[in-house]
Amino acid sequence: MSWLKELNHFKDWAKRVIPKVKFDESKIPVKPDYNELDFWAAFPGKESKAFIRPEGINDEGDKKADVFYLHPTSYFGQDNWNYDFKNPQATELIEEVLMPLQASVFNHCCRIYAPKYRQATFYSFLWASEHGRNALQVAYADLKDAFLYYMQNENKGRPFFIASHSQGTCHALRLLEEVIDKSDYADRMVAAYTIGFRIPEEKFTLGHFEKIKLSQNATDFNSVIAWDSYLEKGKPSTLLDRCEVWYPKENKWKNRGFKKPVGINPISFENNYESKDASGNLGAIRLVQKNPTGVKQELFGLDDLIGLDTIAISTPMENEVGARLGKDGFLYITKPKHSHFKRMVLPGGNMHNYDYDFFYMNIRKNIRERLDAFLNRN
Repeated sequence: MSWLKELNHFKDWAKRVIPKVKFDESKIPVKPDYNELDFWAAFPGKESKAFIRPEGINDEGDKKADVFYLHPTSYFGQDNWNYDFKNPQATELIEEVLMPLQASVFNHCCRIYAPKYRQATFYSFLWASEHGRNALQVAYADLKDAFLYYMQNENKGRPFFIASHSQGTCHALRLLEEVIDKSDYADRMVAAYTIGFRIPEEKFTLGHFEKIKLSQNATDFNSVIAWDSYLEKGKPSTLLDRCEVWYPKENKWKNRGFKKPVGINPISFENNYESKDASGNLGAIRLVQKNPTGVKQELFGLDDLIGLDTIAISTPMENEVGARLGKDGFLYITKPKHSHFKRMVLPGGNMHNYDYDFFYMNIRKNIRERLDAFLNRN
């Protein structure tokens, strides 16, 4: 399928997720109470699939740090601009996909804190509007509350990571800028793996941060790590990109479309332009379903349950892709070896859905390397 056909197909699908109502503050779902475990997808002592490890991997160590993980969009509803915790499919995706696929990468050396939140519906990112901005504000307010709850009740001076993807990174960037960088929390932050949201480089070059910096290598800390994956001949869109980024100093949202994003190569965790071939890829992963034939993929994007029941993470698939960081700030990858990674390619060769999957074992290794460097910094 050509990229033009892919784009038209995506547009047809996107029409299914346009909210049928205007944003109405009186109809926002009930605010979460983070004293209650029901509002956490992962929390120490709570059963969660964030604690599944890849098959054949036994690398558990002391939990010397924590991770505060902000999950991406799982809500595609039309009845409200924000996720209701009772929505079955959105909750299913959080628990059966996002916890084992992304949050789990930290489970060998971190306690995992992953709040559920009133995420903005997917359409908020397809077309900038006041409705979408209001929905994003609700989502950010929840995550800020959850983070402050964690810091005041759970952290107790421990080193911590921030981790996120997509919508989660939209909010993580704001949390880093407005809360963490402006407090002594930054001194305890090992690193922030803020992936899949085209973070504008100017956030760091124009002085928006005082303590937090861009990562330069595999073991620096108090730093931000980011990338946005595309196939080698992919064409990242700028003109069609309607996503916006919050600028606290100006108290306004700005389109990110023509702003160069920051990036790092997740094979080497360096931000130079040197290509790294697939031999340095320690392993991509995929989720294993209890009843794969019972998964109703045609229901994706609706409210009904899909039928997901994740029972394992695959044995890591070594040498899956090579990668290079382009001078435009995007990460370009070689053609994946396994057909599994060709099923959810977005228009323009956008491999957004696999940002974590491709580099899972490299990320896992790097988390420990950064934590060791942080603990031994003195």
